[in-house]
Amino acid sequence: MASDELELARLLRKRIETALTIQNWGEGSEAKFAPLYLAEEIIGPRIYELCRSIFESSSIAEETSGAFKTGEPKWRILAILLYIKCSKSFLRRFIEEDLSVNDSKLPLDLNSAQIFLGRETGTEFHDKQFIFIPAILKEGQEQQYVGEEGKRRLPFLAVKRIGHGSFGTVYRVTVARGHYFPKDSTMGPNHTDREFAWKEFQVTNKRAYESELRNVGIIRETSYREELCVVLSYGSLRRDTIFGLYFDLAECDLNQYLSERSTLPRTVKEIEFFFRCFQGLLDALVFLHTALKTNTGKGVCLIHRDLKPSNILVFKRGSKEEVWKLSDFGESEVLNQHPTEKRRLFGLSVGATQLPSQEDSTNSSMRPLRTGPFLAPETKTKRESNVSNVRAKSDVWSMGCILTILLAFLRDGSRTIEEFQRRRTGPTDGRNDFFFVVRGKKLVLNDAVKDTLESLVGDIRGALIDAADEASSNATSVTDFPPIQPEIVEKVAREMISLLQNNVLIVEPSGRADSQKFAQRFKDNMALFEAPYGQLNVRKPSISLGKMFGSTGSIKNETEPPRTWSLEIPTDSSSCRFSNCGNYLAFFSAEKISLYVMVGRGGVLFTDMKEDAKVGRRAKISKCPKGSPWSGFDVNSTHLVTFTSGKHLDVTSRHLHASLPLTSHSFTFIPFST
Repeated sequence: MASDELELARLLRKRIETALTIQNWGEGSEAKFAPLYLAEEIIGPRIYELCRSIFESSSIAEETSGAFKTGEPKWRILAILLYIKCSKSFLRRFIEEDLSVNDSKLPLDLNSAQIFLGRETGTEFHDKQFIFIPAILKEGQEQQYVGEEGKRRLPFLAVKRIGHGSFGTVYRVTVARGHYFPKDSTMGPNHTDREFAWKEFQVTNKRAYESELRNVGIIRETSYREELCVVLSYGSLRRDTIFGLYFDLAECDLNQYLSERSTLPRTVKEIEFFFRCFQGLLDALVFLHTALKTNTGKGVCLIHRDLKPSNILVFKRGSKEEVWKLSDFGESEVLNQHPTEKRRLFGLSVGATQLPSQEDSTNSSMRPLRTGPFLAPETKTKRESNVSNVRAKSDVWSMGCILTILLAFLRDGSRTIEEFQRRRTGPTDGRNDFFFVVRGKKLVLNDAVKDTLESLVGDIRGALIDAADEASSNATSVTDFPPIQPEIVEKVAREMISLLQNNVLIVEPSGRADSQKFAQRFKDNMALFEAPYGQLNVRKPSISLGKMFGSTGSIKNETEPPRTWSLEIPTDSSSCRFSNCGNYLAFFSAEKISLYVMVGRGGVLFTDMKEDAKVGRRAKISKCPKGSPWSGFDVNSTHLVTFTSGKHLDVTSRHLHASLPLTSHSFTFIPFST
């Protein structure tokens, strides 16, 4: 401490030290940061007292503090001087005289700092000033701080590492108010602290940073809409050898989402919403493959090349606005959308892709081999096709793998996903995890994937039946019973698995669907969720080739007929009645009343069409009291009411859920005499 440091200066210095943010970047790396507003907020209210203690005169203090407040801002320079324990004599000179140094001149180079303060103190000022000179973030711009400027602190009040990949590390950061400038904003910088995801690249991964920056620029140049499920950076910042991008902060990625989700989607609405989130990803992929244009109007195709659950981010998790988005375009490639030349086939003009341009084939043989379970078979070779619509099909394969994971999740959550992974890798302990395998000289679909797809429909159906049975036993009334409808979900799952088997998870790219066909077929399957009961196949009628070529053709009706069941109706029944909710069907005779349960395990609706509904699919038969045949009955969503005739009226009230006891009440009618 300087021998003549003022007591008030010491107190202000301690307040400044306490208010500094300590940014912990992990692995022992820390940085101190003072927001732009900190110096004035701490020193401003005490500037008159500080001047009075320096000049020992109230009148001079009044004059100098007033001038300090109204002149060019010098709050940060004064804070730095206090922080390095500058002497009283220099503080007096700095406040009293016009030294032509103010905050706008920061940072001072070493020579200027030493001229300003002398050799030793100037060197300390030069080194410590960067704590008080943060970088500024501007949306849509790349901020560059090189040389001495590269020592500026990032404007983050909080830093937490949340992810790490091959090319960069992702942090959850809180940008201090006044340090982020939105694009086209007339309101100035952010008025409150704001959270972002900050992705940082080292100089060794500069290529990935530049690639993502370029690819994001191309996406933004096109008619990009905010509702598209794509995560784009707001801007970028370079500090010497450190490169950073900042994005909206997601709750988690899809890997974490699937492993942490405590309740599985079970109702039709929940499962439909689950797949709607995936549909948004497919729509985004079609946009990237077909809708992009450069600033010269040239059509291009962006191939992601690294689609996997960890590169799908989940926003607003658990809410009605939950959305999944594609992220991480550092590995992506942009190819020309090649024009087509015409040829004739069956009298129709069809497109033939031209040879790739020189631009597209640059360094194609030099691309490094990639690894990961969701990569397409063609990426196993060093040289992939340079034709954009063929290359783009590698993304389709990856999305098919992700859809398979989502379908497996419906069975038993993350446990099924883990079991599926173990089956894929076999005895390799996870070292060879692909959806395809090498067999001889060929690449073929992994047998574990084949087997899983073939069994998933039954597995999902069984899981939903179990869920319906459990919900039925726990409900206190039919109104509490969730709309679990395995019949509808089974049909949707069957169609999706068929799409994967026949169009998507095809090893040879030429036989694989493109993203547009995948998205359209998936959309058609999603329509099954809204189809009326008994008419679950809502595919559009297919038109024959003859119709397409103008000859007399036909339209094939693919609508399925309503499902029917054979019921083992009691032979002595004289009438029947459905409950108002449709979940129960009762058959009446004088001796017994038989009740069919339509929902839950063993319910009629879960009976195979080829199988008659057995007696075991009914609730217990209600037999009449001895000597008193049933005269009538009624059934609603919660109770079966039966009664006899005669002098005594016996009313039996049976709650339709097995978890509640049977209750009986007898009423005696006494006739009135006139």
